[in-house]
Amino acid sequence: MHAKLEIVIFGKSRPRLEDFLVAELKAFYAAHDLEVEVNVSHYASILESLDETRQQHASGSFLNFLDHFNPNEPEALKLGIVEQDLFSDSHPGFRFIFGEARVGGESCVISVSRLDPQAYGLKFNGKLYKERALKESLHELGHVLGLDHCDDQLCVMHFSDSIYDTDLKRSTLCTACDEKLTMNAKKRKNLHS
Repeated sequence: MHAKLEIVIFGKSRPRLEDFLVAELKAFYAAHDLEVEVNVSHYASILESLDETRQQHASGSFLNFLDHFNPNEPEALKLGIVEQDLFSDSHPGFRFIFGEARVGGESCVISVSRLDPQAYGLKFNGKLYKERALKESLHELGHVLGLDHCDDQLCVMHFSDSIYDTDLKRSTLCTACDEKLTMNAKKRKNLHS
C-alpha cells in the first residue's frame, strides 16, 4: 500500500526530531509493506486551545485543524506535534494526554511536553526524547489505522498512563496488533482506491 503522511509541527521547529521521525516512520511502515511518503509542514501554535483553568491546551483544536489540513489529499494520514501540554477535551477526566487520535480517521496529535526528561527534573537526553516521540507517534498513528489499546505492555499500542509506561514499551507491535495493522491497511487501501 502507498500512503501519504503529513507531519505538522506546531510551534518551534525541531529539525533533529523531525528527521528522526521521518526516517523511523518510513522504516516502520516499510517493514509492514506500506510505502509512506512523508511531508513535514510548520505552523504557529493554536493559542485558542489554551484552557486557562487547567493551564493546558485542548487536543481537539489541533485535531480539528488537522482534519481540514490539505483538503486535496483527504486520505492522507496527519500527525500533529505540539510542544504544549495537552488534555483531551473529549475525555476531560484525564489529567493529561501524550496524544490523541481520530480512531479510524486520518488525524492524530502528540505533545512532546511530557516526553522531555527535563519535565521530570532530569538532564535532557536527546536519544530518549526522540524514542518517546517515536513511540507516541506510532501509537497514535496506530489508532488512526484502526488499532485499539493492547494489553501487552511491550507493544507500542499499550496505553501509557505515565512516562514509565512509554519507556517500558517498545517501538514495535505485538503479533496480534501487527496482523491487525496489515489487515486494516489493506482495507484502507481498498476504501481509497
